[in-house]
Amino acid sequence: MERTYGTTPRDRLLLSVRNLEYFFGWLLLWQGSMLPGSPVQLDTWFTFPVGVGDVEVVSVLFFAMILIERTLTQDYTLRRSYFNAPLLFLSGLLFLSWFRGSVMDQRFAFVLEVHDLPEWPIAFLLINNAFRDTEEGPVLFLLLFLTMLPKGFEALWIFRYSTLPQKSWGVVQSWRDGYLLDVAIAGALVAMHYRGTKLKRLKWFLYLMFPLAEGVLILGFRRAAIISSILSAFAMLVTLPRAMRRRQWAIIGSVLGGFILFSILTDPLAVLGRFAGVLHPAGEGSAYIRLMELPNVLQNIWHHPILGVPFGIPWTTYYRMPLSADYTTLGTHTSYLYWPLRMGIFGVIAFAWLYGSMCKAALLNYRFRKTEEDFFFGQLSIQMMIVYFISSFFGLMYADKLVYVLAAMMVAFQHQSKLILGTSNLREVSFWRSMRTGRLAYHLPFAERIRRLRSQRALQKADRLYPAREPVFLSPQ
Repeated sequence: MERTYGTTPRDRLLLSVRNLEYFFGWLLLWQGSMLPGSPVQLDTWFTFPVGVGDVEVVSVLFFAMILIERTLTQDYTLRRSYFNAPLLFLSGLLFLSWFRGSVMDQRFAFVLEVHDLPEWPIAFLLINNAFRDTEEGPVLFLLLFLTMLPKGFEALWIFRYSTLPQKSWGVVQSWRDGYLLDVAIAGALVAMHYRGTKLKRLKWFLYLMFPLAEGVLILGFRRAAIISSILSAFAMLVTLPRAMRRRQWAIIGSVLGGFILFSILTDPLAVLGRFAGVLHPAGEGSAYIRLMELPNVLQNIWHHPILGVPFGIPWTTYYRMPLSADYTTLGTHTSYLYWPLRMGIFGVIAFAWLYGSMCKAALLNYRFRKTEEDFFFGQLSIQMMIVYFISSFFGLMYADKLVYVLAAMMVAFQHQSKLILGTSNLREVSFWRSMRTGRLAYHLPFAERIRRLRSQRALQKADRLYPAREPVFLSPQ
């Protein structure tokens, strides 16, 4: 139900609290940086306890705003979601992995990885219960786009004023930041095919952010994000309607031309050296680390196939790792391998369940679109998933507070499902039949399926006991 606000002091207070929720929800999506000293980061101005990041502090303030709003409205219910079941399954696996690691390490402590996947269920619980209205789906997409403003400013400030030696690895180094820049680029590409009027201001905002996002990716040497955005542009040749594909070729040219132009204007030799590492990894430390990390991680998965290597326990180095660059034995740069590495075969199930649910919502929302706005947000959702899956081949797409972005995406997807499909619970929706026929098809309830199965088995048993015989006609005497 849509919230309405009156003119009483209580209503004005409620509106103010609501605006603070939007503000803190926006901060959750982009706070945090690997390069210190940025004027837009909270940890530049405030000192937090050891082990507590700025995003955790913002999440506490965000929770406080939710609690105040619920107190004013006297509504303390928790919102149910289609994603609750896979997230609860993931929570159980994460706790089991942490507990096993504590037993093996003979101490109970918060591990470094608690800031990665374990925050996903908490992030979703907060965002899902803060943004409860169906009309807030576009708001969440807008908040994701608005992260370009502080991130663009931060990148340019670091490029101009920072003297840290770490800047040689790029002005933005977080995997989350690279993904947010890709989302802005994907939004601009989809907006080029948008023909409606309701999102006209957003369309021009994305046009303005498009060159900024490409420039920051070049300055940040974010190879995975650059490759992901380019491949996403090519993927639109398949996901877009046939009539739009000719125009998409020109858009692909603008994407490639923009990256080439910014490379020439900034530091072409450095950019070329970074991308040369993809073809010749032995000559570039970061690419070489990824290459040598792969056989080690695969061996660890092979030796721990059921439950994986527990959280807090470094994976075993079976093959010597070079010292040409920093590396970690707590994670892996191929995100698909992180789930079986830390949670075994059950982690693979959790990965398929979670991301399969997100893809199901995105594809169904686009398949049953009715308006130009449905087309924009549906196609954008598909491109966000494509960019994420491509980036997962090269980076830690489970770390750097990226789970808060994923949680916002999930809530936005389910709001779009409620708006377009009439339901946000897609558990009973038959995906393949709905996609094939263009009509929303549902699975039979579990009890009805069991009843039909028993009836079918009873008929088969009766046929075996009493086989049908051909009728016998007696001739008249």
